[in-house]
Amino acid sequence: MIGLGRRQLLFGAGATAAAKLTAGPAHAPRSAGTVHPTLVADIVGPTQGWVNIRDYGAVGSGFHDDTAAINAAINAVIGSAAPATHTRFPTAGIYLPPGAYKITSDLLIQSVEGLVFAGAGADLTVLLASGPGFTTAVLNIDGSAKGKYEGFTIVGDGTESSGNNALPNAINLTWTTAASRSTTANIFNDIYVKSLKFSCGIRMGAPSGTTRQVDSTTIRDVIVAGSGTATTKYSTLYLRGFCFGNGTHGNQYDFAIYNSWASGCLVGVYNDASGFVWYGGQPAENGTEFHFAGAIGETTIQGIQSQDSGQLLYATGGPIVTTVSLRDVVFATEYLVSSNYWIEVTGIARGWELSNVRAFTTGTARPVILFSGAGYAEVATLINVAQQNTAAAGVVVQSGGSVKLVNYMQLNGIAEVVAVWHDFIVTKMSAYTCTQSDRYVLADAIKGAYTVTLPSAALCPGKAYTVKKIDASTHAVTVAPTAYQTIDGARKYPLRYQHSTVELVSNGSGWFITGKI
Repeated sequence: MIGLGRRQLLFGAGATAAAKLTAGPAHAPRSAGTVHPTLVADIVGPTQGWVNIRDYGAVGSGFHDDTAAINAAINAVIGSAAPATHTRFPTAGIYLPPGAYKITSDLLIQSVEGLVFAGAGADLTVLLASGPGFTTAVLNIDGSAKGKYEGFTIVGDGTESSGNNALPNAINLTWTTAASRSTTANIFNDIYVKSLKFSCGIRMGAPSGTTRQVDSTTIRDVIVAGSGTATTKYSTLYLRGFCFGNGTHGNQYDFAIYNSWASGCLVGVYNDASGFVWYGGQPAENGTEFHFAGAIGETTIQGIQSQDSGQLLYATGGPIVTTVSLRDVVFATEYLVSSNYWIEVTGIARGWELSNVRAFTTGTARPVILFSGAGYAEVATLINVAQQNTAAAGVVVQSGGSVKLVNYMQLNGIAEVVAVWHDFIVTKMSAYTCTQSDRYVLADAIKGAYTVTLPSAALCPGKAYTVKKIDASTHAVTVAPTAYQTIDGARKYPLRYQHSTVELVSNGSGWFITGKI
């Protein structure tokens, strides 16, 4: 169960760990060298090749300010060369033994290659943010290649902020002009962010308006927990769990995420003109699980189980061709957004695939998938997609969208399949313009003659329609293309008799007939 029980587990675990740690840390290794034999049984963590922050004055009591000590350990390991002009290579890893380390301003790691910054595990090592002294993040990483950051939790004591505002980020991975080394190929593992007043949990992207390199990061077993719900009115807190990119397409992509998630945020994952692969996770109680903005890169989401969030995917893209795959996903909620669009795609959606995706809802929620081209051509394929308690129009396609359905299913209130479509069949009794989700148009002209208009062939090359006159009246049904296009060279094709049928396919500039009765 992902709901309240899991939230209690997340927050409860953090509080319990902090309480235990403030009572006094266990024995921990010191810097590289000989370890007293009597301490061997109590050692948690590495000894050789590591610098222990305790050797630089860190206490880990939860009360003593350990900021300066940890920054001193960082500087001792990476050296004093100017970060703006030098890439620094660490002489050892930085080890944070079990304890609750009070942090009152940014921990800064800058222009470094190959650094390891490791706690004893997320349940044992806690960074306790306190006070208004933060500028960018509790952990601010500016220019890091092949680094590894793992094994700690970031929490707050209730006073943490940046001036009078929420913390901008818990962790910030970036590359500014203050660092010589670009940011690439880093690993984040076994990290919790919870009980912390943040705007964004973990941000990975270049400064706004730049295309500086921040890419190829791997994230494993990382959880970001806000304190909101799907229906919370957010203003400054918990706006984003994860954020990738900065709105500028280029050098900010290739993120790989495994078994990680956000909960209790306005947006669980904000993809700001970036791209990633995301495998596994159990996000919950977010306003929207995934928000794609701008010209996103190739993205895959697979194996997600979402519960009690308002929306699975909200995409507001731009005029850049991109592909997105959404596979093996379950979305279960009783808090669907008011629009009922659990998947809402506007702008570009070229080459999208939704495969083995299910929406289960309770109460009066009626899930709908929306593709709205907003001036750009869309091509999406839905394979084995099912929606429970869905509205009659379970898939809505607007403004030049083209959606192919393969085994689209509607489920009743107890999740039984009540209908399956390979393509939409529509019946019309008056003038109608085909949408690109239509496949078969049954035209009833009993009340009078009218025209069935095809969409622009340029927007849907390869798209096929079958139009059939089903009534016995003498009123004709005329099939017509949009302006300046033709059907086998003609401006229209009439259906005059009952059961008259025409099959048409777009060649990208007009329509040709493949069959007729």
